Amino acid sequence: MVSLAVFPLMASVGLLWFLLGFASRLRIVQEIR
Repeated sequence: MVSLAVFPLMASVGLLWFLLGFASRLRIVQEIR
């Protein structure tokens, strides 16, 4: 039961961290150029 409730939360958190990392990587690339 707990895993069913935690899974969506973990998925959303993982997606948020992925977007943050992608945005920061793009920002670093733009600064280098």
